[in-house]
Amino acid sequence: MPEAQSCSVFAGDDAPGVMTEFRRTHLIVAVAMLGAMNALLRPVAVAVTEHGAIDAALVGFGINPAVWVALVLAGMALADSAPRPLARRDLVLATVTLCGLSIPSANVSWLVLALYGAALCLDRRLSPAQHTGAAILLVVALREPIVSAATQLLNEPLLGLDAMLVAAALAPFIEGISSEGNIVLGTDSAKLVILTGCSSVRNVSYALLFWYAVSRSMLPRLTRPVCLAGAAIAATMIAQNVVRLALMASSDANYDVIHGPSGQIFFEVLMLVLVLGLTSLGVGHALTHLAGGRAAAAARAR
Repeated sequence: MPEAQSCSVFAGDDAPGVMTEFRRTHLIVAVAMLGAMNALLRPVAVAVTEHGAIDAALVGFGINPAVWVALVLAGMALADSAPRPLARRDLVLATVTLCGLSIPSANVSWLVLALYGAALCLDRRLSPAQHTGAAILLVVALREPIVSAATQLLNEPLLGLDAMLVAAALAPFIEGISSEGNIVLGTDSAKLVILTGCSSVRNVSYALLFWYAVSRSMLPRLTRPVCLAGAAIAATMIAQNVVRLALMASSDANYDVIHGPSGQIFFEVLMLVLVLGLTSLGVGHALTHLAGGRAAAAARAR
């Protein structure tokens, strides 16, 4: 009789070539995407309940497009590697992560996913592409807990800063404009009350998430022009939000238009165009410089 061949479910850390149907790349992507789904489950369920499945899908299930883009780019980068056998540490890390994801809290899920991304960033066995995916996963997972903590702990000063900037923007055009806390005041009454949903923090966080995910996925490192583009995006998002709030505070008619569906769509499209344009400028400059450096190196090698 021919000798029976055994097939191990996982390999030791230093046991290459062991035959197995399970691959570590598949496990890494599965755990990462499961963690993201777990964190997004509640807002997606709320969007479907309120708007129906089709309408909710048309608006991204209530999730900002930057989050979807970052998760897709992270998943693609993590999957961009030749299949390799599982190691025991992969199974231990996946098991610990899945146990953490069982806690019914979106913020906890994001934090657990961030820890998983950080552990992958430290894994020397991953390919450069997978390290890129791990870095993007870490950033997208940290965004929501950090923004939530900032809006809870620093909500009043952040809204006060927005109100101060709006008052400064209106001062040359309207006499007697000032700010007190999160309220923009006129000479006779309050002009605008700025609430958490109108803060610049969330727009800046989403814009920088998109910038980082796209730039990091296309470049081996973030160069100075790319970082300058990120700084310009942050400043532009703050300026756009201040202009929007200033227009809302200028008159009741402007408030109705800017705060209505048409105004919201206009500023969302404007934000998208600005973020796409500045990100493209930074990445394009970096790619041109990188190509020039490679051409110069090739010329010197001849």
